[in-house]
Amino acid sequence: MAGETKQTFKRFSLEEILFGVSEEKKEEEEKKEKEQPAELKEKAEKKAVVEGKHFTWEEEAIFENFKIRDTQTHISEISNIADYDVVSFFVNNQLDQPVRLKVFMNKAATTIGAVSAGEEMVIEAQSQDAYTLTPQTSAWLPYLLCEVKCDIAPTNGALNVKVLKRIPKVEL
Repeated sequence: MAGETKQTFKRFSLEEILFGVSEEKKEEEEKKEKEQPAELKEKAEKKAVVEGKHFTWEEEAIFENFKIRDTQTHISEISNIADYDVVSFFVNNQLDQPVRLKVFMNKAATTIGAVSAGEEMVIEAQSQDAYTLTPQTSAWLPYLLCEVKCDIAPTNGALNVKVLKRIPKVEL
């Protein structure tokens, strides 16, 4: 018959009915995840978790393969340390010059108003070192960042700084 419209019915999965998640939406999200910008994928890969008997350690890269070729001050990414009781830094300086590292903490996720969390550290060229901060040894605020600087501009290598954050396991 002319002018008639044909009705079509769509099948719904149990997941769609219970949770409102359609197959198309799931496929779209999976596609977006695969097409995620490399920057977001790298950020997710920068974190690692190590489980211990009494503590869990989370590792986060705040400088990764950072090539310094000047004498300017460089600011790291901001790390949230609110739930952690100990923070350690593992610094791998593969630059051909020593690097100065200073740690700051702040009450907000910004560089504005950040306060020093201790003495400046010098990491010699082509070396690595580790430093630990606790609430007993430094200012302790929810956010942490580092600034690094070289007195002589490096011509080769990169800097890697990882923050290892410890959270105690609570047994009930």
